Formats: sequence, C-alpha cells, structure tokens
Amino acid sequence: MLSIQTTWRRSGAQSICNALSSSHSTLQQVASSVESKVSPPLKKQYLAIITAGMRVMFDPKTHELMIKRLKATPNVLQMYLSNRWAYRHLYMQSGKRMSVPAAMPASIYLMCQMLDFAEQGGMLKITPDDVATCTQATTNAVMDKFGITQDKVHAAVQAGQQSNQNQPAQAGA
Repeated sequence: MLSIQTTWRRSGAQSICNALSSSHSTLQQVASSVESKVSPPLKKQYLAIITAGMRVMFDPKTHELMIKRLKATPNVLQMYLSNRWAYRHLYMQSGKRMSVPAAMPASIYLMCQMLDFAEQGGMLKITPDDVATCTQATTNAVMDKFGITQDKVHAAVQAGQQSNQNQPAQAGA
C-alpha cells in the first residue's frame, strides 16, 4: 500500500498510469489506453478527478471501509460494485461539476487502481474477463450518473450515421 501511495504522489501530472504497481498487463493496458485518449483541454479535470479519487481510496477515514468491502467477497464484480460508493462520493464532492468526457476515463483509471490494489493485497485474483466486466459496470454507472440512457446513445449513433450519409463524398476519397 505504501508503495502505491508513494508512487502516486511522485507521479504528479505526468503519465499517471505508471502509478499502477501491478504487473497485470490488462490493467496496465486499460489504464494506458484511457489516459492516452484524454484530450489536452480535459487533462486538468481528469487529473483532478483521479487525485480526488486516490484521496478517497487512501484517506484513513475511508480506506478501512474500502478494504473491508474488498475482503467481503471473492467475486471480483461484486467486490468492485460494493466500492462504487467512492465514485458517488467524488461526484457529490465536485458539486456535480464533473464532465462526462473527463469523468469516464478517470473512473476507469480509478477502477484499475482499485482492482490493482485488491490484487496486490492478495484479496483476489483478477482475470482479463474481470477487467472487462468491471469496465462495463463502470461505464454504465458513469452514464447512469449523468443521465445518459441507452436510448440517448442509440439516438446519437443514428444521428451520426445520418449525418455521415448526408455528407457528399469527397473527391479522391
């Protein structure tokens, strides 16, 4: 635990996926992938959400609750879902000012941190399928928190497809 906290403090605003202590390649890949897709204008908010999330995870007032819930079940998804209170806590602390484009990748990164912590602490063994399932649960939770329903996603996809169909073909393409 100390090495995770120390690494986190030293990582600053640089590439934060290096804070993952795990040799778990799937967690590293997911964390690196989401971080690489954060646009420069969103980087500051993204880092602020992660910093706040790490504080919640390692604050003495909440850390014991997280550990207790991590140890309560050997099922990775159930363990992860029992700790989603941390995301709700962050959202409320932000004054509900988080944006979806920053909150989504930050939440997935924090999920990787939590899973990494649980695996490094010997509380569970994580498979690539577990990472995929927890990533889907995180995505659904963030979308739900921001009121983004499947119908809205479907409508946006259809609007994008119609927009692409209505654009004239470019010469030489």
